[in-house]
Amino acid sequence: MNHVLHSDPQAILASPLPGKVVKILAQEGELVQEGQSVFLIESMKMVHELRVPKPGKLKGVRVKVGDVVIAENQIATVE
Repeated sequence: MNHVLHSDPQAILASPLPGKVVKILAQEGELVQEGQSVFLIESMKMVHELRVPKPGKLKGVRVKVGDVVIAENQIATVE
């Protein structure tokens, strides 16, 4: 699931729904590819993948495992 609030030159990754961060699949500063899953968010007893909308470097990670996020909550950026 992709959810981007803003595009080029940086994409802001945001949670598409409220939930709990259960896994972080890429670290701050890591190069990521378009479509790569970087966060897993549990919501309504289902796990949703937050995927990168464009290739780049993952920056500004604002969450850790166990954090609760709300819909439209900025999680990270890709530059």
